[in-house]
Amino acid sequence: TKYLLIMTYNNLPLYYIGIDDEELGMSAISLVDDPAVERNFLKFKKDYKFRQDYDQHIIFGPAIIPDKPIYRKDGDKEYYVCFGRDVIESMVIKYSKQNLWNSVNLQHNDIPEDNIIMISFLIKNSDLGIVPRYYEDLPDGTLFVAFKVMNEEVWERVKDGELQGFSIECLAELVEMPDDDLDDYLR
Repeated sequence: TKYLLIMTYNNLPLYYIGIDDEELGMSAISLVDDPAVERNFLKFKKDYKFRQDYDQHIIFGPAIIPDKPIYRKDGDKEYYVCFGRDVIESMVIKYSKQNLWNSVNLQHNDIPEDNIIMISFLIKNSDLGIVPRYYEDLPDGTLFVAFKVMNEEVWERVKDGELQGFSIECLAELVEMPDDDLDDYLR
């Protein structure tokens, strides 16, 4: 007999993101003041060492962290969502196939920013030696992005600390974890 296990986190339901339908997946990356992944991006200098000298206008950091509960509120409904590693990989593939590399906005305002260009897109994989410096503590499967910000007004907002991290825009389904999949998920 199969039972659905409704998991909770902080006494609220915890759902997993599903993108099995072709119309579902990541559609944009937003620069935000308060990233849901609770990790800020880094600002880089020409030599790619973390400094307070922002000559190159490059930002780098996590966009999605696997297994990290993210609080959501839709009307009166409060809950958490989580991205599994396999879903993150599927989202990256769909995003790449659709050539959405430069689909960027600010604070989820739905206004595309033309002068913010993706220069790197990677998934942490310790077995392959893909472990971004300053983020060694994040789990394998974390999606990292890097952008060059060529819009001076946006760059000032980054330097001033108004924009601090990445947040994805995603159309997805909420999935309850079947108990027979729980052991695989928790591995």
